[in-house]
Amino acid sequence: MTKDEESPVRDEDRKDVCRDFLNKVCNRGTRCKFYHPPSTDGSAPRERTQDDFQFCIDYQNQGCFRASCRFIHAPQEEVERYRRTGDVSNILARAIAGVTKADNIQGIPFCKEFQSNRCTRGPRCRYWHVNVEMEREMRNNQPPGCSARLDFRPPQPLLQHPAARRRPAMDDYGDAKRRAFIPPGVGFPDLQRENAELKHEVETLRRELQREKDRCDALLATISQSSAAVQAAAVQSPQPNNFHDPYAMQANRAHYAQKANWYGGAS
Repeated sequence: MTKDEESPVRDEDRKDVCRDFLNKVCNRGTRCKFYHPPSTDGSAPRERTQDDFQFCIDYQNQGCFRASCRFIHAPQEEVERYRRTGDVSNILARAIAGVTKADNIQGIPFCKEFQSNRCTRGPRCRYWHVNVEMEREMRNNQPPGCSARLDFRPPQPLLQHPAARRRPAMDDYGDAKRRAFIPPGVGFPDLQRENAELKHEVETLRRELQREKDRCDALLATISQSSAAVQAAAVQSPQPNNFHDPYAMQANRAHYAQKANWYGGAS
């Protein structure tokens, strides 16, 4: 019997315990190089729990036709990967954000700066880069019968029709048994997501433009009021009257006396 077998190291005495796991913010799963101790009640670690999320089986197979499905619409490969490793990928996080009411996934909050698509931390950010509002809008706008086969595909170039055909392949009115199956555009979900992001950015710029217009109108109104007040003050101010000025009266008397002397000397 070796020395290690005689005196096993307890979990609380180990120095390689993952601090992020203790704070419930470790999303590395089995890839984490530090030790993840089991919970005190004997249950499995949080990131390896398979009952945290409820996935829609219909969505993974033929398609979900429920108008208000409360389950997560995620691809089957992402679900299997999560159940195998406990890791939540960015694709799975987007699917979870579309239905969850929580502000975090596995203890990691959503990045508040990323909600406006402007995170200053970039790849160094420790929070989820998921636009929750956009994902919920996309989930609510999913058509009936949507399945994992038509969603969550990586961006790829759009399929081009053969040059020899006069009409697109999907526009062929021939026998369906002879027509080759051409899958729909695999980049469609990504285009939808990009379009939603651009719409959100346009709305933000539109609000900023309206705010600047309001400021400009307020400044013009202030300038107009100031100009009107200056003009009114100039009209109402009395003109200088030389008859009430003692210096002007003395000058006038001297002038008239001089003229009288001129006329008197002439006579």
